[in-house]
Amino acid sequence: LDGCLRELIECGVEPLAALRTITLTPAEYFRLYDRGALAPAKIADIVMVDGLKKCTVLQVWKRGKLVAENGAVIEKTTPAVTSALPGYSGEVRTPAADELRVKIDDPGAEINVIGVIPGQVVTKTLKMKPADIGGFACADAGRELAKMAVVEKNRGTGRFSIGFLHGFGLVRGAIASSIAHDAHNFTCAGMDDISMAAALRELSRIRGGIVIAEGEKILAEIELPVGGLMSLLDAGEGLKKLEALAAARDALGCTNPHAFMHLSFMSLSVIPELKLTDKGYFDITGGGEIPLFVR
Repeated sequence: LDGCLRELIECGVEPLAALRTITLTPAEYFRLYDRGALAPAKIADIVMVDGLKKCTVLQVWKRGKLVAENGAVIEKTTPAVTSALPGYSGEVRTPAADELRVKIDDPGAEINVIGVIPGQVVTKTLKMKPADIGGFACADAGRELAKMAVVEKNRGTGRFSIGFLHGFGLVRGAIASSIAHDAHNFTCAGMDDISMAAALRELSRIRGGIVIAEGEKILAEIELPVGGLMSLLDAGEGLKKLEALAAARDALGCTNPHAFMHLSFMSLSVIPELKLTDKGYFDITGGGEIPLFVR
């Protein structure tokens, strides 16, 4: 928001009007009447900036307590994390490598494939022949064909589905994430079943986040234990882990600089065309549920 604020001011918006757009106005819109301004009976969440031109943050107070100064955290204010569902531990049963295998009943059969479009969250519906290895449908780096899995995460059912991606950019290993709009199940894109199983298993162990694996080895990860979406790390620690994830992604030969973002939208079934949910393929423009193998 401070970046948006600076951009507004640079574009000529009066500074105090720009400040209101990220303070009082959203507080009033969401009926959070106990915040949004410096006034009696308001929560003392305060930011001091160096001036109204650059709005560089110098100090931050949380409920009247100084928590950050000159870009450094003085005191963490992170909450305890509990399961969102009563009686559910939050543990996710993820599939083993052999459960991720897809048997080919018809050697000449084609599969439906999610066609990733660079820079877009919409996708295409493609029809391709999978790599046939021992009678099983596999990924094929030479044709930019990756396997994808979605594992139900929120109710402990253990349900999962398998699909394929084209143009995702992965060459080796696997990327798994619990950021997967809108259901935020576990999603994984990979080039081999062992890497995918390892990434999903580690994702369950850390209660959500982003994980990169090659074979059984975990190359990098960031924990997002709050609903699988939010971190308890401070900004500096989180940045280091994100940089390590980017380095691990590149080390796998991935040509997609937006792989994490792309993966987060590949299960969003309300956006055209083809997406993969924990119950299988879904195409909102093509009649709903779609089988993996072309009929």
